[in-house]
Amino acid sequence: MPELAGIHQVKIPVTDLDRARDWYGRVLGLEVTHEFADAEGALRGVGGPVPGLGDTLLALRVAPEAVRGCRDFDPVSFAVRDRAAVDAWAAHLDALGVPHSPVVEAPPGRLLVFADPDGIPLHLCCRERRGVDPSDLTGAPVTLDDGRTAVRFIRTYDHPVARVWRFVTDPAELAHWFPSRVAMDLRPGGTIHFSGDPRLPESTGRVLAVDALSHLSFAWGGDELRFDLQPDGDERTRLTLTDVLESADTAARNAAGWEVCLAALDTRAAGGPPAPPNGATRSWESSYLACVEAGFPSGAPVPGRS
Repeated sequence: MPELAGIHQVKIPVTDLDRARDWYGRVLGLEVTHEFADAEGALRGVGGPVPGLGDTLLALRVAPEAVRGCRDFDPVSFAVRDRAAVDAWAAHLDALGVPHSPVVEAPPGRLLVFADPDGIPLHLCCRERRGVDPSDLTGAPVTLDDGRTAVRFIRTYDHPVARVWRFVTDPAELAHWFPSRVAMDLRPGGTIHFSGDPRLPESTGRVLAVDALSHLSFAWGGDELRFDLQPDGDERTRLTLTDVLESADTAARNAAGWEVCLAALDTRAAGGPPAPPNGATRSWESSYLACVEAGFPSGAPVPGRS
């Protein structure tokens, strides 16, 4: 077959052309060289070069229906040179006040996700592929006083305790980062229903303890999940997640899953765009290998995998 010579144009739908033109100019450096009018002469689109895209043009076109269809779909991923460039873009977005995800490791490479004024997710990714370094892991295995093995993660969020409490108890908030959909009777002895995880069957658990705004623990499968909240000043909260394991050899497997899920919670807490389904903002496989390399107990089977 004949060969293609490249991509001529990337067209992104917008609702407000003036707003989008300004935003894409400030954020990506779009230089408008073309304007497109409809049959009545009304300006409906613009386009032009963007630094780093070579001959590929970036176009913006007023298309409200298309915008609605793209808000849960990332239509374009922009490549950057290396991992340092991803960090530089994160600093650039911070300087402009543009919310974005943490810099994460994903199967395509190092990834940064942000959204345009219409909420359309945009990706920046370097082609340099690398797994998660063990030093980048945010959790650690611990042995509790009763001898059981657990994996523990600590986060500090720029939100008051009441807001972080909703992150871990409100089903609508849990849907942004927890691996299953949750319906919870929030009282000691209350039933919790878990569903929606394609790797696991629906199940129920039991609330073990509740101390409003401070502590929640519940049984999930054979594990016990504990969430402990502590104020860190007036507007900051320290969250400790402890997964008390039914079997020690699940430590690497479960810790890798929490790395993925908590990266999605970090994005949610930072006001970034919604994470992909099941919180997969970083590669589970890369996190798992890093956990094994770091010495987490391992060997348990992985649900949904042979």
